[in-house]
Order: sequence, then C-alpha cells, then structure tokens
Amino acid sequence: MKNILPANSAQLLVVCLITLLIACTEAPKKETVIKKVKAVKVGELSGIEQRSFPGKAQAIEEAILSFRISGQMIARNVNNGDIIEMGDVLASLDDTDFKNSVAIAEGVVAETEAAYLDASRNYQRLLDIKKTDPEIISQVMIDNAQAHDSITRAANASAKAALKLAEDRLSYSHIKAPFSGEVVATYVEAHETIIAKQKIVKIINSDAMEFTFDVPESLISYANQVIDAVVILDIQPDVSLPAKIKEISREASQSTRTYPVTLFIENTEAFKVLPGMAGKAYLKASLPGNKEFSGFDIPASALFSDGELTNSFVWVVVDNKVVKRAVEVLRPTDYGIKVSEGLEQGEWLIVAGVHSLVEGQQVRILDATSGKE
Repeated sequence: MKNILPANSAQLLVVCLITLLIACTEAPKKETVIKKVKAVKVGELSGIEQRSFPGKAQAIEEAILSFRISGQMIARNVNNGDIIEMGDVLASLDDTDFKNSVAIAEGVVAETEAAYLDASRNYQRLLDIKKTDPEIISQVMIDNAQAHDSITRAANASAKAALKLAEDRLSYSHIKAPFSGEVVATYVEAHETIIAKQKIVKIINSDAMEFTFDVPESLISYANQVIDAVVILDIQPDVSLPAKIKEISREASQSTRTYPVTLFIENTEAFKVLPGMAGKAYLKASLPGNKEFSGFDIPASALFSDGELTNSFVWVVVDNKVVKRAVEVLRPTDYGIKVSEGLEQGEWLIVAGVHSLVEGQQVRILDATSGKE
C-alpha cells in the first residue's frame, strides 16, 4: 500500500527544496564601476609644451577696398601679386562729371565771395559814416546793411562747403593704397559699371603676419607663462618660424570652450607666408621663480564649496582615489582662479564633474590636456 503525502505536505516540501537550492547557489559579485575623471597636473607645463596647436596664418594689415561713389571704372591699375606702395592709385572711375561739379562749385564760391566782400565793405562804410556824421545815416540803413552782410557771408560759407563736397567726390573716384603691401585679390575689370561699396581689390601687408589658434580651457591658465613659440606651416614642414605672443583672448568660445591665441610671426627670409596657410604652433613655457611665485592658476570648474562661503575645496587624485583638499583662494584671474595653498606642483587636479564625486572614490584619470588616459 502506497503512502500518499497530504497536499499541504507536498507544497511545503517543494518550498524547502527551492530555498535549499537558492541558499546553495553562490550570489554573483557586484562589479565596481571605476569612474573616469578629467584632470590636469598642477603647475605642469608639459601639457602645453608637449602638444601642437593647429591654426592659420593671417595678415595683421589687410583691406578690401571699394569706391565710395558709383560710376564707370575706367582703369584697374593692379593685378594679383603686384607689390604696391602706400598712396598708389589702384583703380579709377570716369571722373569727368566730378571734375565738372568741382568747376561749377568753384564758380559759385567766387560769385558768393565777391558778393560777401561787397556787402561787408558797404556795411563797414556805413558804420564809419555813422560815427562821423550820425545824422546822415539812419539806423534802418545800418540794420539792412548788416543783414545783407550776414546773408552773403552765409551764402559764401555754403558755397565753400559744396565745393569741398565736390572735391571729396572727385577724390573718391580713385582708390589709393592705405598702406604698402601686396594685391591678393581683384573682383572687377575695367569698364564695368560700379556701385558704391562694391568690392574692387584686396590688399595685405605681407611683411606683418600673425598666426591664430585655439587653446583648451584646461590649458589657458598657462598661456601667460609662454616664453617662446614657433610656427610650422604645413607647406614648409622643415622650417620653424619664430613667433611671439601677441594677444590672448579673455573670452572662451561658447561652443568649444577654447580661447583664441594670436602669435606675431617675426620677419623671416625662409619663405613667404601668405594668409590662409595652415600649420601648427609649438609653445615653450616656464613657471616664475620662487621669489615671484604667488600660487597656481587653476580652472574655475575645479573649485567647489561645502556650503560655507569662506571654505573652498578641490579634488585631487592620490593612488587612483579621490581626496578632498582645502585651498586658499587668492583672486579670480582672466582664465580661472589663483590659489596659494593646498596644492603641490605635479598633483592631479580634477577639473570637471566635481559635484558628483565622494571622498575615497576610485577613479581613472583622463588627462584633460591631451584627452588620453
């Protein structure tokens, strides 16, 4: 005879077996996620020295010239590549009408000036008579002479202004070079009808060139420590052109968060640098000596507080772990914050996402200056 377990006992047995199996199964280990953090080395100049900055050459002086008046261009005296001197006439309009306007204006000036001189002499003559014999000259005669003198004087002044305008328009019929340089583009040919402000010719001063490139936000604080620079253009990769810092922008691009920097390329006989030539800038920097050292410039994004306005902190990475460090803030700078205490040269400073970190968190460093781990 078979023993049949009650339904309740069978269900209980199944539950016990499932519980036993779960208990015997080893729970999977939870993997630790190691967060990547963007960081820079404090006071480390290799980030700016051991990389190149792509950019483009451009002329310090350049101008697209046009006529200020409309007319028919009868001559364009230059072509692409021509060397010009300041004051050279580059193009001319038909100036016949403008010369005629000047001649007419000169005639009006002569006429009004003669009338003014006559009225002035008559007014002065009446005044003299009035002084010697008051009974002969009435006050009405004096007043009329004075009014006529004023009217003719005003007419003469207006005629002179019209003559100046006509002379200006005549001068506008010629384009003269505002500086010495080279013609790099022409836009119209002789005998075309030109409207005012239409592009005619472009000139540059090829003796004064500059090179513009962008520096990342994480490196811009070191730009003031640059002591030397060279530019190597793609067209001549074996030639290093000496350069000097000319300008460092104080405003970052909203889209790229980079700062434009401009170098002045010193005169060189190696080859001719032209606008638009692409290349790379290489920089050499140096920290101030101990007597001049007043702290480290760090990105503003590295700084945070604990709610107290007087307390300022940064995160540094020590043995791949996040360490909170109090710093003394000196002042804002053009490119970040200057701190005097709490950091040592060569330490890894986290410069992004500082509000999402916790003390002791394990991280992997992503060099913000190169984008590499």
